[in-house]
Amino acid sequence: MIGEALVASAAADGSVQIAKLTQSYNNETDLGPPELLLTFEASEKIVQPDKTGLTALSLVEVLRKKCILVCCKPGKVHLWCHSSSQLGWSGPRSYRLKTQKISVGSSALHPASGIQYISRQDILVLTLFDGSFHVIYNLSSEPTMIPQSDDIVVTSENLSQAVRSVFVQTENDVDFGDMNRITGLTSYDGSATFIWIQEASRPSDFSYKHDAKHNSTLLVSSLWNDSDDDSLVNELQEMLDEAKTSTSFPYLLYFLRFHFATAAGLAPPYLLRPFLFHLQDRTRLVNHYPRILEILKQQNDDHSLLVNVPTWTSMTPELRRIFRTSLMQHLFGWDTLFSLRMRLSIADFVSLLDHHFHTFDDPGSNMCRLQSQSFPPALNAQCTKGMSWQNYVDEQLIGSGKVTRAAIVGLQRGIWASSSGYTLSADDETALINAVNSPSSALSNGLRLRGQKFFIVQTNDRSLYGKKQADGIVVVKTTQAILVAEYDQPLQAAETTPVVEKLADYLISVGY
Repeated sequence: MIGEALVASAAADGSVQIAKLTQSYNNETDLGPPELLLTFEASEKIVQPDKTGLTALSLVEVLRKKCILVCCKPGKVHLWCHSSSQLGWSGPRSYRLKTQKISVGSSALHPASGIQYISRQDILVLTLFDGSFHVIYNLSSEPTMIPQSDDIVVTSENLSQAVRSVFVQTENDVDFGDMNRITGLTSYDGSATFIWIQEASRPSDFSYKHDAKHNSTLLVSSLWNDSDDDSLVNELQEMLDEAKTSTSFPYLLYFLRFHFATAAGLAPPYLLRPFLFHLQDRTRLVNHYPRILEILKQQNDDHSLLVNVPTWTSMTPELRRIFRTSLMQHLFGWDTLFSLRMRLSIADFVSLLDHHFHTFDDPGSNMCRLQSQSFPPALNAQCTKGMSWQNYVDEQLIGSGKVTRAAIVGLQRGIWASSSGYTLSADDETALINAVNSPSSALSNGLRLRGQKFFIVQTNDRSLYGKKQADGIVVVKTTQAILVAEYDQPLQAAETTPVVEKLADYLISVGY
């Protein structure tokens, strides 16, 4: 036997069956290679026929490869767990949904539009077409729809009201007669932040003129406060320590709490998305900066000495497994290498924000030292010339004596580095990006930064030169960034411009 799986299916009469599928080899054939055999065992009916159609059918994975089947019908949700799962329960369970009166069209009979398991709270979150939410607690131990205490924040009512509040804020002129129709929902970070598609609908308007507009909106919002920073960093460390290249990996298993394996070919930034999403909060990043540095340190010696890539063997029943393993390691590497790649991704991410670490001793060199020492030569990610982005500002621009204030801004947003006291807002970032992307508009309308307007007097395909009375500004676009340099009198444009343009030439030459 090579492997086995459970396959669930639903019938028109409302019944749900589950069958075991076994994959094996027949190696006794005289001609040709071994035959691959698929065998279906007799199916088990886990939901009895009631002439009610299913609106959703999904396998939810909890703990380590323990699956629970979720079947949604109008007004009901059915759960089923195999007896071999070793969870706190097994067999079928059924729960009746309660109507959440958030609009005139609210009803528990609406079809399901989202099924999401949140491992940190061990809850199953269901959303219906009418925009209502329904929570099942203790999914892995003893499922129930009744909160275990009065201080639980994540309840069906609270989530329904939270999403309704988002609907009211994002749509124009809505009232109780408008239904926030949700046509799809999932967790963005495996926890409290969700992404969904909503559309305003008026069920009581039988002219259907309102519904004919079909104006759908994609929304991302946090539905409850989930700021457990210690758990976030602990989960990050577990993920890096247990990262695998060869095992199946079902959507990060919802924040990677119980199973840290990866589907071959998925890039580290994709797998690290839930963590990077929260670490972009610079306050959280600064608070955990020392811990992250410790996590990113390489724990192994020369891992390449331990690599054992299986070779091609004769035609045996194990051929498929060996070939898969060999091909996967040749294409995607091995577990230690994969963990190093993810550490490198985090180091790159943090380095873009390291100008906010000025409260630490010599933060720029710490980051460069971390990147150069934590990875073997093949993965060396040290900063160019051993410098961080902050060093470029402090030494190449401000240190030249020809620039008064300076910053490096990412073309995709984000302040990479800035001189002391030179703070650019999100509006300033937008203004700079718009200016370098549309120089003609900047030439006509000027450039406003930090509440002050510069008149753009000259532009070319990458640079803008502006004046504000006797002072001035030089803005240069590189491959990935924007250099911003202000100068005050008695400095002149002829002194500042060559310094900024020279640094831009260098960054472009190295891909930045």
